[in-house]
Amino acid sequence: MSGLLILLVLVLTVVFFALLAHFYSARLKSRRALKQLLNSSHSIRNLTPHEKLRIKDFFDRETQTRYLEGYQNKSGPVGDRVFKINGRARQHEFRTIRGVIYTYQTIAGIEMLVPTAAMPFLKNENNAVEFVMVGNVALVIRLNDEFELGFSSSGSGQPGPSPNIYGDANETERLQPLEQLNDYAPLNARGYLQSIKGDRLLLVSDVMPSDLGLKFMLAVYWFVLFALCGLAPLTIFAFGIVLAEPKEAMDLGWGMFLYLWPFGELILWTLPFVFLFWIVKNVLPIWNCVLVLDRGSKQVLFSRGAKPPVRVDWQDLYGLVETAKWMSSYGYSMQEAFLELASGDRDCSDRVFMRLPFSNAIEAHGMWRALQEFMDGDLQTLTSVASESASHSQAEGGPVEPGLMKKGCLVAMYWLLAGPLPGWLTESVKWLKQQFIWRKVSVE
Repeated sequence: MSGLLILLVLVLTVVFFALLAHFYSARLKSRRALKQLLNSSHSIRNLTPHEKLRIKDFFDRETQTRYLEGYQNKSGPVGDRVFKINGRARQHEFRTIRGVIYTYQTIAGIEMLVPTAAMPFLKNENNAVEFVMVGNVALVIRLNDEFELGFSSSGSGQPGPSPNIYGDANETERLQPLEQLNDYAPLNARGYLQSIKGDRLLLVSDVMPSDLGLKFMLAVYWFVLFALCGLAPLTIFAFGIVLAEPKEAMDLGWGMFLYLWPFGELILWTLPFVFLFWIVKNVLPIWNCVLVLDRGSKQVLFSRGAKPPVRVDWQDLYGLVETAKWMSSYGYSMQEAFLELASGDRDCSDRVFMRLPFSNAIEAHGMWRALQEFMDGDLQTLTSVASESASHSQAEGGPVEPGLMKKGCLVAMYWLLAGPLPGWLTESVKWLKQQFIWRKVSVE
């Protein structure tokens, strides 16, 4: 009987991996067909810089919830060319007893990322599709003359919602440096404003190091140590109590702990090297765009790594707040806002820009207001700038006094995660990184 059971498990395992291999081989074949199409076909037109910007934002939002297709980690530059193809649509799925675990769409035998808002217009046969390449992914931007990725808001910056069947929309508001936004308080949401040095303000789009990363790393170390050295002895001790042999179980568990502890020491010896790697990784210079506002000369400097810097007069700085609302593939309504700072409008081909994501438009306007106050001389230190809006603070409610047990757990967790060390180390790394950036932009 047991032999038949083992044979059945082996057969099911072989069938499972055979079906999985067939699924991925078919997906690989469709991607090869895409590569052949790109090499042999002529594009129907080229994208404008503004269209590429909008497509990139749309792609990043769309892939946030496309886990079953494996697109959530996909990224890359938007290609210049638009391609057109006609053919039937097929959805390929790999199912288990838990349901669909992998899926992807093909049109004319080629794998494509079909936006959620375009799904209702997808037909079994005769689909007319326009697509662009984002990295190595084909993104559908037009389908059967019924869905088209909206490009309504251009460099003019006028509000231009572009809703579709799901209510997805983009709204833009052009900002003028010399027109004060008195309805908004200055905010430094997400910590983009780094430091003030004399008459200059440093703004960095990259996420700066956080002590949460260090605490998570320490938590992983504690978990591995417990699983390796503590789980088996505790299990033996628990069974000893159940079997009314606690002394023998304690002796056996302690002996097992002493036997396993050298392996735990070996893991702990890697901790200093991991800390060193984290420090070096976060202190290295930023190669993305860095913004320096100089209120003495009333200029804005765009520093772009190895590329030459670009200077713009403060009054000519292009500012735009864009709010995007869309429906995810799971049916959830989502929202994101951007503050776009650029050397020219969206119709310029050689513009340099920085896009700062926020949770809502209030945070984006608050960041713009903080820049205005700095250039007007009203902002001297970043400590006077709030990190979140008042409405958000009120929504969180007042602080709740934790109970005695919770306080004890918090204190124990605080010291298990190295106490003040992660915070002190993070602040030191931030300071070093800021000094490297200041030295780089001072040379420019």
